[in-house]
Amino acid sequence: FPILLNPISGFKTLSMSHTYSTYKEMIQLLQYQSYLNLEDDETLRKQWVFKCPLHALWLEPLFENFSDARIIVCHRNMKNTIPSLASLLTTCQSMFEGNKFIRLDLIGNNVLNFMSFCAAKIEGSQSNESISSATCHVRYDDLVKDPINTIKTIYKRFGLRFTAEYEQNLVEHIKYDLSERDKRSNGGVLHNYSLETFSLSEEDIDTMFGAYHKKYLSDEIY
Repeated sequence: FPILLNPISGFKTLSMSHTYSTYKEMIQLLQYQSYLNLEDDETLRKQWVFKCPLHALWLEPLFENFSDARIIVCHRNMKNTIPSLASLLTTCQSMFEGNKFIRLDLIGNNVLNFMSFCAAKIEGSQSNESISSATCHVRYDDLVKDPINTIKTIYKRFGLRFTAEYEQNLVEHIKYDLSERDKRSNGGVLHNYSLETFSLSEEDIDTMFGAYHKKYLSDEIY
């Protein structure tokens, strides 16, 4: 992934139509396997849920192959997103190349430009009616502060049935997850990062993402 983010990698010009076509075939095989183990009609009606931020770069070929897809875009302040991703990439790179080859300023700059490209791709995709009508925008802070009601909003947006049983499952999962996080962090913070570590500043983020923040982090569209 650090190599992918390199400006000379050429990932921005990749055509992913064949990739998503192959991806669809893989999902169909998994779906067929699940059909073989059906227990009732309710199982048949369950939907697949996938999480991958990179889908944001290629929503057009995704919808060419998954025309009934529904997209949840989770927006977070880039002052947190960028150093978080940069920190993750630093860890990954150190595992394979060693710390002596790491340039934190280069990683920071690459992530800054990569996220700018991602934001532009998301914004551009919304001019496509078939994509925008199947997209639900969610703020990360809302999801963290009030996960149950945020998920209810997503279900309502897509016309999905939100049952009492599912709500109870969410309550139990959130309780368990918070407990596990507290154990792992020993009462502290699991992941520490900062813009300054990667030679970036809040002014850099404001300059590049000011319009994005105003549109997707304000109360106007929610």
